[in-house]
Amino acid sequence: MSLFGEYPCINQTIPPSYISFTSASISVALSLFTIAGNILVVLAIFVDPNKDLKSPFNYFVANLAISDLVVGFVVDPMSVAFHVSEGVAKEYPAALVYIHMPYFISCTASVLSLAALTVDRCLAITSPLSYRTKLNPKRAGFCGSWHLGILA
Repeated sequence: MSLFGEYPCINQTIPPSYISFTSASISVALSLFTIAGNILVVLAIFVDPNKDLKSPFNYFVANLAISDLVVGFVVDPMSVAFHVSEGVAKEYPAALVYIHMPYFISCTASVLSLAALTVDRCLAITSPLSYRTKLNPKRAGFCGSWHLGILA
């Protein structure tokens, strides 16, 4: 016995329509929360009147928020469209590469942002006296924009 009744996916090549519509509604909610939360993070860092948040660590956090905004603006709406068309037509719509490629690229950008945050914290902990000379806000901005592909 499954959560939805008598094992609805047995001998079927596509999921039942209610699973597709459930996935689409979850993707809509995730998209809205992702966009709203990450816009707030980016605004808090870049529109800071006191300039208290202008540090390399916060630039890396902003970089992570921007890469997550790509997920909210591009990947989640594509996922919604895919799941809705899958539920309506009861067959797989267009090739999955149109969803997998942006998802892979945006997840890679998020993971690289987390790696930059990790390196930043490691430098701050292992060499606290020379940390500010090694990594200033201008260098952090260059590294963050480089790995997102803005300057590459």
